[in-house]
Amino acid sequence: MFAQPSITQPLIAPGGILNAASLMAPGLPGGAIARGSLFSLFGQRVGPAAGIAATAFPLQTALAGVSVKVTQGANSVDAIPVFVNANQINAIMPSNAPGWAWQPLLSP
Repeated sequence: MFAQPSITQPLIAPGGILNAASLMAPGLPGGAIARGSLFSLFGQRVGPAAGIAATAFPLQTALAGVSVKVTQGANSVDAIPVFVNANQINAIMPSNAPGWAWQPLLSP
């Protein structure tokens, strides 16, 4: 008997993390994601069906129940989501993000 993966788990598309200004992948010219800048994460089931944007300050570490952690090794910090829907998250890379090599993690 094999366990089936849950269809409700978020899925980040291969190459689906991009600099929001250039839509280039990190590591390509114009693709670096600097601390304090916006990045886009594309995938499936990464947020609510209808798009929701942050509309008030202070911005929070969760939007419509969606949060993103930026992790390198044992260090992780929360990104700031500013737009979420089922296929895309736009978030601010935190100014205290650990280094340049990071892996975003979605909380289901």
